[in-house]
Amino acid sequence: MIRLHAPVLTLTAALSALALAGSGCGAMKSSRRLDMAPFADNTITTIGEMDKLNKPAVWIQLRAYRTRPAVQEVGQDMVPVRTLLRQVAFYSAQLVSINDSSLPEQKKAKALARYVREVVKPAVEAGQGAPDADELGVQLPDVDRVCAEMEAQETFLGAIARAEPLINATLHYGLKLFDRVDDDLQAASAEIEREVDAQFGPLSANVAAVYEAQQRTVRAFTLLYQLRAGQPVLAELRAAVPDGATLIPVSWTPTRKDLQGIEDLLAAQMQRLKAARDQLEPDVVALREAKAELDELRTTSLARARAGRVTLILWARSHRNLGMGVAVPPAIDLPGMLFGSVSKAAGKAIPF
Repeated sequence: MIRLHAPVLTLTAALSALALAGSGCGAMKSSRRLDMAPFADNTITTIGEMDKLNKPAVWIQLRAYRTRPAVQEVGQDMVPVRTLLRQVAFYSAQLVSINDSSLPEQKKAKALARYVREVVKPAVEAGQGAPDADELGVQLPDVDRVCAEMEAQETFLGAIARAEPLINATLHYGLKLFDRVDDDLQAASAEIEREVDAQFGPLSANVAAVYEAQQRTVRAFTLLYQLRAGQPVLAELRAAVPDGATLIPVSWTPTRKDLQGIEDLLAAQMQRLKAARDQLEPDVVALREAKAELDELRTTSLARARAGRVTLILWARSHRNLGMGVAVPPAIDLPGMLFGSVSKAAGKAIPF
């Protein structure tokens, strides 16, 4: 597993900010303004929805597994994800303010280019030696080229359009973060499930044995009643009754007293089996709750990653659309977009 280093985190945050810069400032055209308020509101609402998913998981039955290396690995994976989302909200608010400033168009374009040069370029330089530097998809020549093209634009809209390569890099890198989260989530979940099964393995075997014995005893009761009714099931009864080969001779005409004795024996057997089940029940409940808790933890964590993916996909689309001067609609269905499938979300023309 590749670890994220501090310079890489800085770059991730800077690129996220740049993505929002594209979304926000790209709405400014030389002839008219696009309303930036819906974009700002939608961004804040989105981060609020993500914060709900980022609440600490509740570990009760599985708390002994919380410190497992595989679980800790998932926690490490989520650090850059949370950092990215926090920076998205912060930079979004900042860039909306720049968009609403009284600076001329060309100066806004130059200010954005300066921001990229001052924030992104040092982060790329610092991260060049990191093990995961090749995952960023951005090199120093790329940043220099983008900055020069942005700086040469006469409008803010033009500068934002030129920033698209860095937005694509942001999306590409962010999705890699979530791929890493997904992979480690599946690995941690499978490891915990194996350990739970191993821990409760003897219990499961005992429960299965008791259940099988109960089924045999119920079958013996049925055969006993059939024998009393005159059916020729003596051989089957002998096989079903505990110690039946000793208690029931091959050539035997049982009396009513004999049959009652067998019935009393079976009733005592049922009582013993019930006592055994009652004794095992607390452990059975613990196993059931552990399995349910694992399912809940897995489902919640996967939903968190899916929401992050949807968010990044929509930001990238938003940047492209706003770079072309497409207005952002207010009051979009954020929870529906976040918790729906990524493929469906990506197919909806709803930018932030």
